[in-house]
Amino acid sequence: DYNALTYNFGCGLAPIIPINATSCSAMFEKCEDILDLSQFNTHNIVTMSDMFAYYRGTELDVSMLDTGNVKSFTSMFFCCNKLKELNLLGFNTTKAVDMSCMFWNCSSLVELDLSSLSTELVQDMHHMFWNCRNLEFLDLEFNQEEFYQDSTPNLEFMDSMFENCCKLSHIDLTCFN
Repeated sequence: DYNALTYNFGCGLAPIIPINATSCSAMFEKCEDILDLSQFNTHNIVTMSDMFAYYRGTELDVSMLDTGNVKSFTSMFFCCNKLKELNLLGFNTTKAVDMSCMFWNCSSLVELDLSSLSTELVQDMHHMFWNCRNLEFLDLEFNQEEFYQDSTPNLEFMDSMFENCCKLSHIDLTCFN
């Protein structure tokens, strides 16, 4: 596939984004383990769709990624069904418009803290947590300004957002419009 940058996880080299790249789509797809991403420059990236799709590891810390210009997080962690720990704290999603299928089939996640995410521009969250069947705790207290209680004023699509999340016993959607 010549339309996406991909990382050969067996090479042992640190991942580097070529100058002027704006997409990390499917870049780490099917990786078994991720190298230290603390120096990985994603400042110019506008789409992280499928970035870690089918990731085979059990832990992933992406809190240090610069996501301030990202508009699409579609399927970013698609089918990461072995993933048990995911650190998103510090994610800047102020420009995000699409979070659909973001955690699709992350069936081993037990808890997920999304409190640092901003969702004011997001229009699409359909199937966002589809088949996260072991998810017991989900913090949806999206990052909000004190004066602005509605964290989803532009949300249009949220169909099947929690489908087959059978262990979620309580979902607080008071911040949703």
